[in-house]
Amino acid sequence: MGYTASLRHEAFSCFRGRWFRVSLIVAVGLAIAAGIEGVVRAFHWYNLDPFYLSGHSAYSAWMVANCPIATLPTVFFYLLPFIVLIPFAWSFRGERMSGYDIQVISRISRRDRILAKGTVVFVSAALITALAHVVNFVVASLFLPLRTPVFEEVFTLGIFTECLFSGLFYSRPLLYVLAFTAMNSILMGAWATLVLGVSAISSNRVSLLVFPYLALVVWRYFNSWVWSVTMLHLPSFNIIDDMQGTYWTVRSDPLVILIEFALMLIAAYLLCRHLARADVI
Repeated sequence: MGYTASLRHEAFSCFRGRWFRVSLIVAVGLAIAAGIEGVVRAFHWYNLDPFYLSGHSAYSAWMVANCPIATLPTVFFYLLPFIVLIPFAWSFRGERMSGYDIQVISRISRRDRILAKGTVVFVSAALITALAHVVNFVVASLFLPLRTPVFEEVFTLGIFTECLFSGLFYSRPLLYVLAFTAMNSILMGAWATLVLGVSAISSNRVSLLVFPYLALVVWRYFNSWVWSVTMLHLPSFNIIDDMQGTYWTVRSDPLVILIEFALMLIAAYLLCRHLARADVI
């Protein structure tokens, strides 16, 4: 059985599994709730000031652009790194614990198996992320006009020139939506693949999901604390803030995000190589 056949098998196991459906439902449910909150806030501001047209727009109500002033979008981006791990990031450790890997190791090249599993983990996490972003935008678009925000209302919107992709937000907002959706999907794909690699050093399925997520959250607060204590306005170095990209006190830098992405992939590759070698033992 080669890579293609192994990929087909892993994809079937993941996308037909209940945990993928559970994760998708939770992510989309949170996205819908965040979308409703954004719409309600938009109508609230419109009733207070009918001339505040930028706030009465699907683009400004979208959860990425709505993070500085809304609760549920922030909750969504804090929980998303855990949600995308549930479908398949634990699968290698689960198969080893159940003894399934012993049954297939003689029929599947360990390299092809790890590569196929990593591909499916990446795609499943990216797909859940992308669908949640799209659904949230659709919810906002059903109730609000697709009005391009104006830069003159930047202090109310909270998306300043330092914010990631702010130029697109005020000129081509649909590209802003697409850019953040693509970037966040790729980041979550790399993150889930990294956690798959952590199977090399974790022997428990629950701890495999929980500890990396908790470490990510702790790192986010540590990163923020260091910048605040040192009074340095440096780019954030954590994917939770970078996925939001609209915090007033946090500056996301495309180069730093690219470095984060590369580091996650490199670490995932090294850990997965260790997994492949462990199969031999």
